[in-house]
Amino acid sequence: TVMFAAADDNPPGNTSNSFGIQGGNPEDPTNQNANGNASGTRFNMGTGALLMTELQYAINPQPDDMSKVTKDPGLPGVYKLGGFYDTGRFPDYRYNTDGTSLGANGGTPRWDRGNWMVYGIVDQMLWRPSL
Repeated sequence: TVMFAAADDNPPGNTSNSFGIQGGNPEDPTNQNANGNASGTRFNMGTGALLMTELQYAINPQPDDMSKVTKDPGLPGVYKLGGFYDTGRFPDYRYNTDGTSLGANGGTPRWDRGNWMVYGIVDQMLWRPSL
């Protein structure tokens, strides 16, 4: 079961942002009785948290009824920048516990704390027939 909290801020205008946090290592979803958590409401604070955020910027928002438009409103687009950070611990499949190459020397993977990613999305209309 995954406990999740989210906030979404959509102020008037062209920008918005959202933020979410969830348990970074949820239990087996096929076994709801895992570790005495039959209700699915226990949030394990010892396995890390997954923090996510996304910022959006919209250009040329379109009117609700395009049939009444007399002037071209421009090509709509939404630009997004987001990312996540997981505070949990993960095996490092590049290095072993001695700090040497795991692939070349074998051994046990070392454990690292934290994992992250940043992304960008461009959703832009490139062409539209004349109005």
